[in-house]
Amino acid sequence: MATQDGGFQMRASLWLLGLALGLIAAVGCAPTSDTVAPAATSADTVVLPTALRAFPQQLPVEGERARLTSTAEGQLALRDGCLRLVNSHDEADKGYLIIWPGAYTVKEEAGSLAIYDGQGHFLAKVGDDVVMGGGEDNQTAPLTDTVFGLTEPTPAECPGPYWIMGDFVPEPGAVLAP
Repeated sequence: MATQDGGFQMRASLWLLGLALGLIAAVGCAPTSDTVAPAATSADTVVLPTALRAFPQQLPVEGERARLTSTAEGQLALRDGCLRLVNSHDEADKGYLIIWPGAYTVKEEAGSLAIYDGQGHFLAKVGDDVVMGGGEDNQTAPLTDTVFGLTEPTPAECPGPYWIMGDFVPEPGAVLAP
């Protein structure tokens, strides 16, 4: 009979040990404040320039982000309140609606819209001829899914096709800031 009680105590001890290890592993694998983005607050709300309907962006990432590797060139244009990459000065040319990297910002300056990278470096303004790395999505319906990791769906007033931007491609011989 002592053997049976000893076996029960052994099983109970192993079960408790397994439970304790499981809890330790679960707590150790839980996200920390370093890995989870803080909840948005009213201070985080982006206020767009009045001329702009939307500034669709990819979700910000920590570290290196994946980039599509095609290139497109044209003019950065404001069409119907949407920032687009167009190939002509014809207002009927809607071009691509640009899906910007998550760290980029847009500001209204001297009557124009200017684009800045995550470090605050000026990149381009409306009317500039630009070359962009990235890739296209030829659908015209609003993007509402998370295929490209958007911060929010694209507005119906700014239909595609879309250019999912990687980075601006510098002109040959241009000196890049560190």
